Amino acid sequence: GFSTYGHEIVLSKKRGENSLKSFFQTEDYINGGVMRVSREGKSFYNYTVVHQNDKTEVQYNIWLVAEKELDAFGSFLKDFKEWTIKKQAANKHVTVFGGEDYIVSNFNYTWDDIILEQKVKNSIHESIDFWYKNEQWYRDRKFPYKRGVLIYGYPGNGKTFLSKIIISQYDLNIVQFNFGNTNLQNHDLTKAFKSARESAPSLFLLEDIDRVFSKHEKQVSAVTKDCLFNCLDGIEELDGVLVIATANHPEDIDSALINRPSRFDTIIELTNPSTELRTQYLKKLFIRDYTDDELLSRLAIKCDGMSMAFMKELYFKSVILALSKNEQINKEHIVEAFKQCKGHFESAKTKKTERATGFSSSKNDVDDLLS
Repeated sequence: GFSTYGHEIVLSKKRGENSLKSFFQTEDYINGGVMRVSREGKSFYNYTVVHQNDKTEVQYNIWLVAEKELDAFGSFLKDFKEWTIKKQAANKHVTVFGGEDYIVSNFNYTWDDIILEQKVKNSIHESIDFWYKNEQWYRDRKFPYKRGVLIYGYPGNGKTFLSKIIISQYDLNIVQFNFGNTNLQNHDLTKAFKSARESAPSLFLLEDIDRVFSKHEKQVSAVTKDCLFNCLDGIEELDGVLVIATANHPEDIDSALINRPSRFDTIIELTNPSTELRTQYLKKLFIRDYTDDELLSRLAIKCDGMSMAFMKELYFKSVILALSKNEQINKEHIVEAFKQCKGHFESAKTKKTERATGFSSSKNDVDDLLS
């Protein structure tokens, strides 16, 4: 039936490495908008049918596949989807309610890029992965096709980085609500959730909700808790929406928000890293610049109680000290960086006296590293 479209032609124009056509490695096209995709000795045909009248224009994208090649076609679609996710992750638009929209670029993170306790990482990964890949499972059982994940813990241990991984790994439209904008009202939050539903599958970001709905501090937003509750599990379901919320101090959050599974199905605490995780992270940071594992292991012990962000800053300071002397990173740079960071974090306290962003340690810490 393809003869009605004319003869086959060969495109000789060189294709860019990251272009769509470079994935297909396609050479043969058929006149009239029909494309032949050749992969591993199999051929699939794709074309677009346009139905048009005075008011509307609808396009249908159609694949023609021989029955004996359905398995090969399924493998092709799976690989193609993974490829497009990686490419789309490099440039994604974020719709912001209460602020300016923005583009996130160069996001190509994987679950292996974040250092967490394995059981914690698996819990988050499996929860989101199951939701993303099993829509029909939800439909068959008449369950709402939605997921809510609350990630909490002291600043600097990967909450924001987890959001970047999710943006990289899943093909989701992104909506963010800025509670810091005091001009926003309940109807704005309702509108934001509606936008997420209409652009599903989508990711809805709610950052630092403990600052907004705190039991101890004056509420900074005009948006009410009842409105948020209704948006999360009201009559109008969040079909196709993954909600990711973060909090630094969950004890400040109204229990009605976190104790009802229909609002947040998975609640994960990111604690300060253990000695083992601190060692892994320091070795990962210094892998190209410094390879004395013994010193890095001792440094990890001295960083007891510290966040990942602290150790990242320690690495940056070590690099800056080395560059300022036009030297390669050595023990003296690392020890001096540790001394500077130690003093800074010992003096840094949060508003609540029992919450320290740094740590307290003995006066012999620096001497121990030098020995």
